[in-house]
Amino acid sequence: MFNSPPGVSDAMDLAKMLAVLDLLEPLSGPDFHIWRQTRTGLLSYPLDLDAARAHLAASVYVQMVLRPHIVHVVGHTEAHMLRKRQR
Repeated sequence: MFNSPPGVSDAMDLAKMLAVLDLLEPLSGPDFHIWRQTRTGLLSYPLDLDAARAHLAASVYVQMVLRPHIVHVVGHTEAHMLRKRQR
């Protein structure tokens, strides 16, 4: 999960994910395939809807470095509704 905890830099996020992939790589073989799925952390979205949309685009852009098989899109509206319920 990218942007988790909120405020983590893109470089730190990529380092975290690349380290996980390095740990998993020895398991890969004919009987075990690694599927890369990425997503943006729900709590990292700003409350402002325009800023949240920009955050979604920027986060997915950074995730493409990992060449994911699956991109789990966490919509900015999902984060907005979660924060409204928390109030």
